Amino acid sequence: MVHAPAQEARELAEKLQYRQDKSIRLTLFSLQKYIREEPFANEFLKHNGLASLVAAIDETTGNTLAYALSAMQNLMELPYGWSTLDS
Repeated sequence: MVHAPAQEARELAEKLQYRQDKSIRLTLFSLQKYIREEPFANEFLKHNGLASLVAAIDETTGNTLAYALSAMQNLMELPYGWSTLDS
């Protein structure tokens, strides 16, 4: 359980914007766990986290890509998950 979903979601969404950073793997590893919590997911989406997550999926490989895909899958399992994506 995330202690401060709004703060943690904002921080992770910001970290995802800088994908060259070596901490991207740890960021995505954490995201795949936290995104299952609706308060966190809502805040993550408010901070444009979905676009950054999709970009990370496009640009990463190996375990980092696996963490990004797992985070996306967990987001899509929420009741409104698919409605957050556009074409």
